[in-house]
Amino acid sequence: MWLFSKKNKVKRKREGIPFLRKPLPKKHERHIGAEEKKKDAGSQYIIFFLWTLFFLTIGYLFLFSSFTCLETIEVSGTENIKSERIVKSIHGALSGKYMRIFPQCALGLIRMQSLVEKLQEAYPLIEHISMERIFPNRMHIDITERQYILLWNTEGNQYLVDEAGVTHDATSALLEENQPFLITLSDVSGKSFSVGEKVLNPEYIQFLFALVRTFPSMTEITLLSHFTIVSPFADELRGLSSEGWEVYFNTSIPLEKSLSTLTLLLETKLPPSKRQNIGYIDLRTENRVYYTFRDGTDGEISSLPVDTSKSNDTQDVKKKKEK
Repeated sequence: MWLFSKKNKVKRKREGIPFLRKPLPKKHERHIGAEEKKKDAGSQYIIFFLWTLFFLTIGYLFLFSSFTCLETIEVSGTENIKSERIVKSIHGALSGKYMRIFPQCALGLIRMQSLVEKLQEAYPLIEHISMERIFPNRMHIDITERQYILLWNTEGNQYLVDEAGVTHDATSALLEENQPFLITLSDVSGKSFSVGEKVLNPEYIQFLFALVRTFPSMTEITLLSHFTIVSPFADELRGLSSEGWEVYFNTSIPLEKSLSTLTLLLETKLPPSKRQNIGYIDLRTENRVYYTFRDGTDGEISSLPVDTSKSNDTQDVKKKKEK
């Protein structure tokens, strides 16, 4: 009884250890397993080699081969700048090599931001540029042009001012081809500035450009392209009309309101026969305008309360006559 139960315990114990019951692989089976491992390792090396070859080929195409060298450049959005000049400038900028090895014209190596900066420096009329690479050797460029080029004049120095009010080198802006688009703003405060400084608020620049656009249509008088500012921190702008008199604006007063005031003054108090002797017209006070003469009555200033509704009626009458 005791012996029988002991054998059963040993049997159950052996049954509980499965690896003892598993037979060892035979010699030929071990040989087959080693060969399969060698085959797996060999296939991995082949795959690695193929991927390496693929990336080396791609790298060669992008870095050395003329296959991806920029050839076709499509330019859109230009009106006053000839597309051919843009294309020529880009090819000229990409004619060299990096480290005397890598061609700059390779599509994957083109430094887009650097190219944008070079174009904006060479062509001040360019406000914004967007570039798109098109594989294998094409590029599309979309350009937004400025309507005006703002030139800041202070202490005998001139700077190009962008829409954010930041100064830039004005060498290209002073070229003869850009003269029709130039608006000069002279600072008489004597404060000096350097390239990269912010001299104006964007709102001030928007006011100036809007004034240049709308003044002729509302007054039938043109403004010269040269303006004066007493301080970059003052809300004041001075312009000179084609009739020879100055006009002062407050940039914190809506432009339409100031021009309506001026239009009413010219129609009611200052007809063309009296404007030859005007020294200046001051619109810096809201709903009131001051003007002075140069011919013996200099210093005698009259004020005029303005009803803007009358000015609006006058504008409506003008529009009806034109129709």
